[in-house]
Amino acid sequence: ADGRAKPNCRSQDQPDRRTPPLALRCKRSVTNTLTRQLAKHDPDLVFAVTASTLVAAVPRSIKVVYIADCTFRQLTNYYASISDLPAAAIRKAEQYEQETIARADALIYASDWAADSAIRDFGADPAKVTVVPLGANLHSPPAAAFVAPPSKDQVSLFLLGVEWQRKGADIAIAAGEE
Repeated sequence: ADGRAKPNCRSQDQPDRRTPPLALRCKRSVTNTLTRQLAKHDPDLVFAVTASTLVAAVPRSIKVVYIADCTFRQLTNYYASISDLPAAAIRKAEQYEQETIARADALIYASDWAADSAIRDFGADPAKVTVVPLGANLHSPPAAAFVAPPSKDQVSLFLLGVEWQRKGADIAIAAGEE
């Protein structure tokens, strides 16, 4: 109504190289949806899978485990859509990454390379960082839980992720229904 164009938050099309990625363009809309869903479900723990733009919306009363295969800084050398972003968009994305790393109760990275970047480039507390390879390449089960179990008979989990279909969140949902 005010004449300004709204970002296309539902598009799966690749924006041109000057346009910030979907997660940056649609942060306000997605954050509002997330806030409503968190209030509705009242989880004890949020697994935020490569969702650094959204973790700030998680209330401090809810523990956050942030899981990623790399940091934003590492992405800038691999994806053309990110490498050619304006400097302001890169700074904003790195700010979200920094805030998420500081906010998370535990940080899980898929490799030493990613964990080292979180520590070196974003000041992650090494005591909160764990490396757990992703996928079926696990040779042994991951280490014990990062967060003490709540004093409830039932645990409520909330999976937070961008592009969740591509990342297999349907598997997590199916596991939770068992």
